[in-house]
Amino acid sequence: MGYETQKKRFDFFKRFVAWLVAEEYLPKVPGADIKLLVKKPSKGKPKRLPYDADQLQKIFKTPIYTGRQSVAHSGMPGDLLLKDGRYWVPVIALYAGMRSSEIIQLLKSDIRTEDGIAYFDISKWEYEPDEEIKNIKTGSSYRKVPIHSVILDLGFLAYVASRGSGRLFPDLKLGSDGTYSQPWSKFWYNLGNKWEFRTPLQVFHSFRHNFVDALHDANVTDAIAMQLCGHAEDAAHWGYGKGASMSRLKEEIEKVEYNGLDLSHLKKGAWSK
Repeated sequence: MGYETQKKRFDFFKRFVAWLVAEEYLPKVPGADIKLLVKKPSKGKPKRLPYDADQLQKIFKTPIYTGRQSVAHSGMPGDLLLKDGRYWVPVIALYAGMRSSEIIQLLKSDIRTEDGIAYFDISKWEYEPDEEIKNIKTGSSYRKVPIHSVILDLGFLAYVASRGSGRLFPDLKLGSDGTYSQPWSKFWYNLGNKWEFRTPLQVFHSFRHNFVDALHDANVTDAIAMQLCGHAEDAAHWGYGKGASMSRLKEEIEKVEYNGLDLSHLKKGAWSK
């Protein structure tokens, strides 16, 4: 685990132990001198890096995109061409900049249109009364992200139409910690090690860094980039207005491209949904 993950879990445990002491279930805090195993990163050292062009090509040449052995063995080469959650999540992350948890929790009702433009509606409260409340990182994370033409060209809306109500990717299960990101992180960790595109600083969240860099390379304004990514520097300022229009967001997100990345093989073959 990295420093931030260790610190978060350790702090949670310490608060629980402090409550035990306060309620007199324990006489004192045990292990008061225990320290984290990983040292705090020095200032200026990056926590995450974007994937480079070679790593992106490796990712989209894994069996998930070239043919896998089976649903259970998605990292092993085979003849199964399947457009499931494991297929769509990395594509959406790269071309929409969404976090893994935001993507995996998507419902069919989260794919909407406005002014004829299809978009991801990233929100916590759902329109279907029987659906669960989703976990969204921050208030600024609530947003609408137009669906990039690359995602559309791969048949995403046809996939959405084929799904029933509820979650878009029911094959991606809830983890033992109550989150969808836990089992996904484990799967991505193993896939990255097997196909050699993972490093300590290049993990699934690196897609989000790639997306932000692509926005900057395309000279997309900070205001638009922040709206697309769900970032906010000044809560007071960004609390005013509704933000840029859907047509403007669509125009800007279409500027996202990755030189050297060839996805032409994803449009070939008999893919199953």
